[in-house]
Amino acid sequence: MRWILVNHGSPLTLIYSFCYLSRHLLMLTIGNICSPGKSDSSHKREDSSNMDHRQSTSSSSAINDHASDSELDATASMPSISGLFARELVHDLRSVVVQTRTGIDFSQHVAQFVKEVAGLQDQFANRLAKIIDREMVQFAVYDGVDGMHSIREIWLQTVEESRQWATSSKGMSISMMRLVDPLTRRQKSNLRKLDQIVLENDRLSRPLLEQQTSIARKQLRCSKAITPMLLPSYRELPSKKQAKIVGTARLQVVKYIEEVDRANKWIRDVTTISRPRMLEVLQKMEEDRIEKTRRVLLRYSAMMKDLGRTIDGVSNNVKNRLGQYRPEDDIDSFVDNMASRPVIDREYLAPFVYRLPVTLQELGIQHATTDHSPIKQGSIKESAINASSPYSSDDEEFF
Repeated sequence: MRWILVNHGSPLTLIYSFCYLSRHLLMLTIGNICSPGKSDSSHKREDSSNMDHRQSTSSSSAINDHASDSELDATASMPSISGLFARELVHDLRSVVVQTRTGIDFSQHVAQFVKEVAGLQDQFANRLAKIIDREMVQFAVYDGVDGMHSIREIWLQTVEESRQWATSSKGMSISMMRLVDPLTRRQKSNLRKLDQIVLENDRLSRPLLEQQTSIARKQLRCSKAITPMLLPSYRELPSKKQAKIVGTARLQVVKYIEEVDRANKWIRDVTTISRPRMLEVLQKMEEDRIEKTRRVLLRYSAMMKDLGRTIDGVSNNVKNRLGQYRPEDDIDSFVDNMASRPVIDREYLAPFVYRLPVTLQELGIQHATTDHSPIKQGSIKESAINASSPYSSDDEEFF
């Protein structure tokens, strides 16, 4: 029994094995006590009560036959203890339920991760599209301002190809959302089924304590009824008293056997019908969950690969165009553009002139320049150039 408790400590296993072993031992005890051989020895000691002794012998034989038939029926209908333990371990749903709930939690984490990535990817696509639109507007406004036509053309093509990046990201986010929604709905449905299975398993296991209590009570009554038959003085009692004791014990044993049979039938129904059916449902749920989670991860990997191809394509195109780009063309164009501008754009402005209704001398102000005559533009330009220009007269040809 200690080995049973240590290695097979399931409540259902214990009650099943307890009922079977108790019934077997009880039948053996009754059979040994009420065997015909021992009744014959009582017959030799009590010659004056032949009729009573035959009645006792017939009663004992009936109990013995009933016990033998019950034992044969139990042996034919009940499996071996090793097979019982093996099937009980298979149909024990506690570990299976825990594993199923853990798997559902894992799939929910996967779905939540993919959903958050899809949301961020959608935000990125929208933001990138706005940046591209703004850049295209700025390109159209400032086109032709400078002479960097080649590099600007490369940049324009890069921005246009970046729109493919945004489009691919948008499509990826939509696909991931569509992929995650069925998995999320299925996981919610699986959780509801799992809760129903747990409740059903609890409902089936609830009578276990009641049966255990009832069997223990009837076994105690059987022990009390059989105890007089185990005493040494039982052999010295008259046949009528022996028959009365045997009848009382037989009544309690029959009730005990019926209770054990009901408990065993309940256990057989649970272990062979109800729990295997629930286990089959759990197994299908687990297979479906694993397959759908695998598909989500495969699709996620494929979409990330497609997005990577799009980004690699944009990057390779930019590299190829930059490999064919000659910076000298834009530099020469810039220099030519600057040289072709009008000279007036490069002239110095005329200096300001004092414009007062009275002269500075009348105000008592001494100033180096007292000439208020109109200033000629040519003399102003020449004086300004000679005074402030860092270039000599020979450098005028540069301009």
